[in-house]
Amino acid sequence: GCPTGTGDDGYGHLGYFVRAEFQTDLKHQEGTVGFWHEEDPDSAGTRFYITLGPAPALDGKFTIIGQVTQGLDIVKRIAAQPVQSADPTTAENEKPVKPATIKKVAIFPDVMEK
Repeated sequence: GCPTGTGDDGYGHLGYFVRAEFQTDLKHQEGTVGFWHEEDPDSAGTRFYITLGPAPALDGKFTIIGQVTQGLDIVKRIAAQPVQSADPTTAENEKPVKPATIKKVAIFPDVMEK
């Protein structure tokens, strides 16, 4: 998601932004894929997230763009990897010790319509 690889605020885009689209009928369940934004809801860019379980606190506040239909076990393995933080006293800005790379994604446009 972050083009600089730092995860720092203000750098989650490539010079363009995606306008927020909040849908009250879509809920954050296990495997939901959405666009992450900063304080301004219209500041989403290249950062995305995948939920590992229900996340009702995100409902109506973030744009849902898809659902993981296969391979959620891999997402969970990535999430379980060791992380490091620039400040060991806080969990903020944690990064994986060994970064994960997405090598292949298949998009099925009709999955969210079901």
